[in-house]
Amino acid sequence: LIPLPASASRGDQILNANSFQKQGFSYVLDEDTLTDSQLLTAIKTVAEKKDDYIAAMNHSQQLDPIKTITDLIIKLSK
Repeated sequence: LIPLPASASRGDQILNANSFQKQGFSYVLDEDTLTDSQLLTAIKTVAEKKDDYIAAMNHSQQLDPIKTITDLIIKLSK
């Protein structure tokens, strides 16, 4: 992920990207300091760790938003 820098956004993209990286879902690069070499290294790393990222997402304890919303609708409709 290459989030917009804080100078071009509210900073929420940086927070979200860092959260995803911490959970093992992605690799984050800083747009302001990004070099060609870093980008190539990141592409190789992401390709090599693709299965790890997928596994981390599949085993995530994050809530399923569709289930959460449908459960809430059903609960409130009673």
